Amino acid sequence: MDRASLKKNLEQEMVAQAQVFSEWKQQGGVHSLEGMETKALEIAQRVAGALLSYGIADEQQVERQERPEVEPSCPKCGGRMGYGGQPSKTIESKAGEIGFSRDYYHCPACQAGLFPLDERLGVAGVRWSKGLQRLGVWLAMRTGSYQSAVEGMRESIGVEVSKTSLWRVVQAQGEQVQQRLASEAVGQSQLPPRGQ
Repeated sequence: MDRASLKKNLEQEMVAQAQVFSEWKQQGGVHSLEGMETKALEIAQRVAGALLSYGIADEQQVERQERPEVEPSCPKCGGRMGYGGQPSKTIESKAGEIGFSRDYYHCPACQAGLFPLDERLGVAGVRWSKGLQRLGVWLAMRTGSYQSAVEGMRESIGVEVSKTSLWRVVQAQGEQVQQRLASEAVGQSQLPPRGQ
């Protein structure tokens, strides 16, 4: 799909979501601020998902145009990689679950695989966006509980993740978290005492 078609689809989705809110509001009865806020955020998340889908599809097109070769060289052995189709991938993001297909290349010499779009988007080998990872790790650190962190993610941004998935993300980020905590501790010890 070309950029003009992608943009048109995105615009149609945004108009459709505005209509959903309008129809919901016209259903009658009193709508509290909390009710309107909940509905608006639900719709905003769908719009954000549509924006991300548009952005990912556009990046796929740009990546294909910028790639100097139809079949890239293997980053491990330098051999010629063969096209392996367009497997789908699902990423959990702060806007919810985002699914997309991307080009895959396979090296027959060393068996390495390559997803150029994953590399471009910064999602190679992960199932969560970096923003969602940061939020999950932050909540787990602040609450000291995976259950509380998962509940906080659901309540604050409406994203459902499992405790096990969050645990995996925290474990993968563990070294970075420890370094951050150590640097905070050093910074705290260098502060002057209160009242001075």
